[in-house]
Amino acid sequence: MPRKTEISEEKLAEIISLCNPEKIRKKFSTAGRCGNEGLFRLCQYLKQEIYSSDVAMPYIREWYKRWREKLVDETGHQLAIEDIEVQADEVWDKVKFSIGGQLKAAVENAQNRYDETIPELDGYGGKPEKLLALVCFELQQSAGRDDVFFISGYKAAEVMGLDRINGQKRARRTLKVFIRKGIISLAKRGNQRRATRYRYSGSPPNKGY
Repeated sequence: MPRKTEISEEKLAEIISLCNPEKIRKKFSTAGRCGNEGLFRLCQYLKQEIYSSDVAMPYIREWYKRWREKLVDETGHQLAIEDIEVQADEVWDKVKFSIGGQLKAAVENAQNRYDETIPELDGYGGKPEKLLALVCFELQQSAGRDDVFFISGYKAAEVMGLDRINGQKRARRTLKVFIRKGIISLAKRGNQRRATRYRYSGSPPNKGY
C-alpha cells in the first residue's frame, strides 16, 4: 500500500501523544540526548504513513509545539524549532523501519526462504517453529552481525500463527529450545518494559539440509 502525503488530525494527535520525549527518555534511560528519543519515535510512526522528511515536517512542528517545554539540550536549555528541524532531517534518514516494520520485514523475508532450513533445528517442531527460527535469523541480519535483536513472547506467538496471549507460553518455550539447540543465545533478559535481547548463533539457512 502506498504511503500517503497527509495524516488526519485524529491520527496525528494519537501519534504525538505517544511520543512524549520525557517519558521515552526515561524509558530508555538515555537522558541528555537533546530529545532525540522522542523525535526518533515520532519519525518511526510518521514513516508508516508518509514518505519523506519534507512531507513530515509540518507534523514534526506540531509535535514540537506540543512538547517544546520538554525538549532541552544537555545543559537544560530549550531547543528551538530550527534545532528540531535539523535533527529531524538527520533522524529521518537513520530510521530504517517504521514502528513494527522491522519484524514485518523479517517475517516476509523468512517466508520467502521457507524452502531453506536451519541445521540445528534437526527436525524439531513443525512449520511454526521453523518460521520462527528463520525470523530470528532475519532479525539478526537486520540488526547487524555484532548487535542484538529482540522479540517478545507475544510477537513470537504471532509469528508462529498463535494467539498472542494464549500462545505466548508455547512461543517462549520454543525460544528456550532454540537456545538449547544453539540457534540463538540470550544476550539480555527482558522485563516488563523491554523484550529479551538475543543473538542468532546458529548456521545460516541452507537448502542443502
